[in-house]
Amino acid sequence: MAEKAKLAKDVPEYIATAPKETRAQLRELRKLVTTVVPKAVESIGYGMPYYKYNGRPLASFAAFKEHVSVFAMPIHEFKAETKPYLASKGTLRFPIGDDLPAALLTRLVKARAKIIDAEKR
Repeated sequence: MAEKAKLAKDVPEYIATAPKETRAQLRELRKLVTTVVPKAVESIGYGMPYYKYNGRPLASFAAFKEHVSVFAMPIHEFKAETKPYLASKGTLRFPIGDDLPAALLTRLVKARAKIIDAEKR
């Protein structure tokens, strides 16, 4: 993760201080999460952009030296589709500069929100 990004007070600052080559992907991830779940609360958690929905973790993402990672995703529901990006349970990695699989990420964020809604009942 970019050293300065760890000190960010909010998501715009995190993105602005992240490595230049990761910023477009980070902006795209931010837009995707906030568009898919407009009621998500944006903050910095664990030193990275962090989103809560109905008080529960929805998603987070971070820039690293060679990739951008997305965390807290219901990967088990999309096993075949997420396999090329799988880093560990709940974590996906995308090489810097590659197009993000926006349709897949949209489905993942929607699925996570649905899980949170079901837990709320």
